[in-house]
Amino acid sequence: MPISIFEMEDENFQRMQCDKKCSADLLMLYSSALSEKKDRLISHLTLAAENPRICAAELQKALVGICRLGDIHCATQLLLKYYHLHIAKGIQKLQCSKSFSHGIYVKELAKFVFSMIFQGAGGFVILYGATSPCASELIHWTHEETKIFVASFDKYVKSISEISGGLSTAVEALQFALSYCSLLETLKLLLKPCLFNHIRPHMEEILRIHVEHFEKVIGIFTASDTWVLGRYCVPGILYGGNSSMDTRQQPDYCLLTNSGRKFLTFLQAIKSDVAPLLDIRMGGPILKGLMELYRVRSHS
Repeated sequence: MPISIFEMEDENFQRMQCDKKCSADLLMLYSSALSEKKDRLISHLTLAAENPRICAAELQKALVGICRLGDIHCATQLLLKYYHLHIAKGIQKLQCSKSFSHGIYVKELAKFVFSMIFQGAGGFVILYGATSPCASELIHWTHEETKIFVASFDKYVKSISEISGGLSTAVEALQFALSYCSLLETLKLLLKPCLFNHIRPHMEEILRIHVEHFEKVIGIFTASDTWVLGRYCVPGILYGGNSSMDTRQQPDYCLLTNSGRKFLTFLQAIKSDVAPLLDIRMGGPILKGLMELYRVRSHS
């Protein structure tokens, strides 16, 4: 039974309610018949929407029908369930793929998850418009899917924590995630605060692991130092020889031991790696980590 026919019968029922000639028994009978037809239509459309092979366009068509029949809650749940399952399957497929390097994998992960969230939110807007009484359900769903992404992200960064350059790779992965998360702002969905809150503890843990590793490195090159002072160019130490100073200006020099020079160069590289973490309000843990490295150096 087409929905348009049901809507015509529903309009006819409303006219009958205004007609004093219609008895209460007739109205009750007509209402019961309409209710049964409505339930059958919703059930049929729900089965279509839950078909694992349904495409997004066909899903949207089924959900529009359910909304026309008045079951907005059902349509919302079906929409969010559809994209949740697609996200779960997509993440599993990415995790099983052997064709991605570490950096490419997390980029694809962020791109896929936030693209799916974007599509789900876009489908929601098509159904209900920019404002909807169901908006809180959408926001809750986007937060839950963001937590799923963070869990996969955490698994990834822990897998590279012992690899050379692991901290910089993890920070780069975070930047990819933030850039794709920003796409949702076009739909007035501000997911960055949610992503910050859930991903920060994992990045703090990665930072802590690497600070402990850096402490050992500092201890090693300090222990082997001859403690002979050398004259080093300050820009060369701070910028790895890539100074932008005026060539006509006399360079500054300082006296350092070999381990002192290595320590300053090492710190400069670390600061460059962790600078993007300030975007997720990790200034405190970064400062604590740097102070710990200074402490280790001063007591070596």
